Amino acid sequence: KWNTLATAGSVIVEQNGRLEVTPAAAMPGYDGYMSAAGIDLTDSRISVETVAVPNTNGFATFYGLREAATGNYLLIAVGSNGALVMQRQVGGVMSQTQFPYNAAQHRFWRFRHNRANDSVNWETSPDGVTWTTYTSLPTPFAITNLQVLLVGQKATTTAPNDTVIFDNLRIERNEGGAAR
Repeated sequence: KWNTLATAGSVIVEQNGRLEVTPAAAMPGYDGYMSAAGIDLTDSRISVETVAVPNTNGFATFYGLREAATGNYLLIAVGSNGALVMQRQVGGVMSQTQFPYNAAQHRFWRFRHNRANDSVNWETSPDGVTWTTYTSLPTPFAITNLQVLLVGQKATTTAPNDTVIFDNLRIERNEGGAAR
């Protein structure tokens, strides 16, 4: 179900039902998992719990959806500046909004398609139950065959070498249907 994105020296393990990603100490790169099959976000939502989100020395964590054929993407991240980032790239043009990051308030991250107005919402939650929408934009590209990415990034060769931990990945229909 998953393909590994790894640079030499990175450590990516599944343990205790969680995905733990430690980027390589000596080189920058993206490390983590990318879904092998596409998902359809139409009238659905996908969420993940971010258990540990280090953000020092150029380290960033992100969770995103990517249209493999074009490279267009939607992303939620904690950047090296400690900000919560809601970002998208469409046709090579990137736009983003940043908010002060709070680990307790932003523990769960979610993308949700709103069929009524054909928009995608970037949302966070402290508990995975009550959600706050930070950004809502018209659906920017086809959302019927998206790859899921759970990634840690090290943008520099500077230590420390921190670990990001993801848990509770869920893909569900908006009407509350079973996870798929």
